[in-house]
Amino acid sequence: MPLPNEHACSLRTDVTVVGSRTRTTGNGKKYRILFGIPKRGNGSVERSYRYPKANWSASEARAHCSQHGGKFEAALVQSAARRLSKAARGR
Repeated sequence: MPLPNEHACSLRTDVTVVGSRTRTTGNGKKYRILFGIPKRGNGSVERSYRYPKANWSASEARAHCSQHGGKFEAALVQSAARRLSKAARGR
């Protein structure tokens, strides 16, 4: 499901999220990494990335996601986010 304020990059679906941290790219852009524990295995792995749409365009986030072999999903555009919010409130 698209997020209202962040573009998303899914790397793995077989992982239970246990935490996150922020990383900065070489060009100074920050993004969040969600970590998790695989259903089969030990240790933690990167599950997904989150890119604040205030700092990342959809094309920039998509390119970064592609470099890491992820599945990209752009953030909601403002009008779609409003419709989704109204629907959730039953309006």
